[in-house]
Amino acid sequence: MLERLNEKFFSWFMLAIIIICFIPIYLYAYYTVPLADDFCMAGPSYRAWIETGSMWQVIAVAWKESVYQYMTWAGEYICMFLQALPIGLGDYRLYFLSSWVIVSIFIFSVYYAGKVFLKDYLKASTQKSFIITSILLLYMVTFLPEVYDAFYWYTTSVSYTLSFAVKLMLVAGIFKSLFVTEKVSKTKIVLFILLAFASAGFECSFSQTSFFLVMSAFMVISFCKKRKKQLAVMYWIATTVGWGVALLAPGNMARQNSNYGGTTGVVSVIWESLHRGIDGISDNMNIVLLLVTLLILPITYRIVKEYEGEFRLPGLLSLYSIAVYASIYAPWVFSRGIEAPSPYGGDSGYVRNVFWMTFVLLWFINIIYWTGWFTKTFRVKLREEKVERRISINVVYYGVLLLLLSFWSVKLEHIMEYTSPRLLWHIANGNAKAYYTAMEGREELLLDNPEEVIIVPKIEMPIPTRGAGDISADETYWVNEGVKAYYKLKYGVKTEE
Repeated sequence: MLERLNEKFFSWFMLAIIIICFIPIYLYAYYTVPLADDFCMAGPSYRAWIETGSMWQVIAVAWKESVYQYMTWAGEYICMFLQALPIGLGDYRLYFLSSWVIVSIFIFSVYYAGKVFLKDYLKASTQKSFIITSILLLYMVTFLPEVYDAFYWYTTSVSYTLSFAVKLMLVAGIFKSLFVTEKVSKTKIVLFILLAFASAGFECSFSQTSFFLVMSAFMVISFCKKRKKQLAVMYWIATTVGWGVALLAPGNMARQNSNYGGTTGVVSVIWESLHRGIDGISDNMNIVLLLVTLLILPITYRIVKEYEGEFRLPGLLSLYSIAVYASIYAPWVFSRGIEAPSPYGGDSGYVRNVFWMTFVLLWFINIIYWTGWFTKTFRVKLREEKVERRISINVVYYGVLLLLLSFWSVKLEHIMEYTSPRLLWHIANGNAKAYYTAMEGREELLLDNPEEVIIVPKIEMPIPTRGAGDISADETYWVNEGVKAYYKLKYGVKTEE
């Protein structure tokens, strides 16, 4: 009874922490505005709305734009269509809705995956599942390498954060149909096959490999029952076909040839990606991760000791996880060459984000699986203590870990390196609002459309993006050209020298 009460308390405690940490993320969204690719991708459909007022015309133009991008730029066909839709129909005041939707889908995807793997598969209680998933989510978001590129820049958020969330939900749903649900309706099978194909449309071919593809392949060769093998194969085939449609897009080669030159050999790419993946693992390791891991160990043990199945070949799972993580580097190396800098030291914040999300997810999967294997193999049993003793042990264990985490956060690291405090700081000090107001003033100048080149002041973002920039003093800069087309300027736009 007391154990259930403790779980209930920790569940409410984690819920409160999650709410507190995500409030600044949602609030900051109020002050975000279109940036860079947002103008380039949505320009034609925005003009269609301004000139016709027809939503059908907007969709038709967005579809035409996505086909054009598929042929000339990249193969992620669903992403390209979504990016071509003008958020809020071009109204700055409604742009925040895109961030709200993507943040909410991301949160839901993590909790849904946690429910499937912990509650439905391992038969954990709702409280245990919620606590572990909340800790994973909190850690994943708190240490995001580039928060702006994750949630606030619509074009890149669709390609990376939304892509990660959609594929995570789909992996969890397919996993449930193969390993949890005894009977799967024909409707769900058809739906999952269609979604498996469509998931490749979220593939960002030259920056983020489809971990969904390799995850679905793992399900085919894994331990699902014989009568589910055929279903697993159908999922994998649908995913592979969709991935091929994205990968073989004419735009991929056109983009690479124009931006990066010749390709690198496949064998060299695989070998180099493996090296970079291993280096990336060490880059992501820190004291906080180890402390958070220790924080979930006791509750993880309680889950796995009650699981009736076996945790076989954990070493194979770890090797496979390393391969999955390293495979993310392959498109980066392939498109930019062996000498390309690592994304961790490069200029693409959105790539860093999706690498980080994938690493954290795989890390905790391995921690849970290894804990289960160790518990089952060595028949670990905790000594039954008196109730008072058990309570004191829990208080000491969790108390010490929380103190260490607090000490590390406040004393050993700069608090502004964390996502929520950094956002809250810029909200409280008015930096976010000032940026939004300045961008509104710029838009008024652009909408006036005078008979000359429009010169606007430079505007510094409170939390800059590493993936793209603002318009520049160079009228031919690609962002300047996108803004010119978006607002249908006669003579263009540039910033002050």
